[in-house]
Amino acid sequence: MLRIVCLLCIVLIHGAAVADEPAAPTVVVQSFVRAYNDHDLDSMVKLLAEDVAWQSIQGDKVVTKATTRAELLNQLAVYFNDHPNARSVLEQSFVSGSYVSVRERAFWKQDGKTLSATAVAVYETANGRITRAWYYPAAARP
Repeated sequence: MLRIVCLLCIVLIHGAAVADEPAAPTVVVQSFVRAYNDHDLDSMVKLLAEDVAWQSIQGDKVVTKATTRAELLNQLAVYFNDHPNARSVLEQSFVSGSYVSVRERAFWKQDGKTLSATAVAVYETANGRITRAWYYPAAARP
């Protein structure tokens, strides 16, 4: 009986330690996209580092879109207000350490038509949060 109790203690202790570990990079990115699709800024807050850097690659230039979580969330709030049907699908992804590279298809409505564009993005994560993201030019499709 004592042996079963000790085994149960080990399982409970191990389970608690696992629960405290940060989420895997792919889980963080997938959770962020899910929150994006729900336009859930409260969930996004939990998935972004305070000093997150959100950048766009434009030719040979890197354009910084946001350098703080608050700045990025403010931009997303405006975007969601202007595009209430905006959503995104991760079509493909792979992981290299703390980096998650994705092919992402975004959808939105404009003038009654659903439009979409595919872009490549790279997310960097640390401690269960997105610390940086780089978006490459999108290819629009009607």
